[in-house]
Amino acid sequence: MKFVDYAKENSIQLIVVVFPFMNGVEISDSFYVNDITGFFQANNVIVINVSSLVKDIPVPERIVSGQDAHASEKVNRIVADEILKKLQ
Repeated sequence: MKFVDYAKENSIQLIVVVFPFMNGVEISDSFYVNDITGFFQANNVIVINVSSLVKDIPVPERIVSGQDAHASEKVNRIVADEILKKLQ
């Protein structure tokens, strides 16, 4: 809430990007993504829910490699495009 309050007090457009576990989007949604996105949406903050952007992308294309489950270049490109859309 401190981020929300600070942004409002200082007329800053806050955009929150919520990343799921790339190799477990569905479990991430139920574990934390839905709660976080719901909180920020209820406070009129722009939210980019990465789960909804990547859910149809196969896991091997979502992650860097079998040893690194961070978001792949493809996912980061999608997220960057979504951020640019929100800034326009």
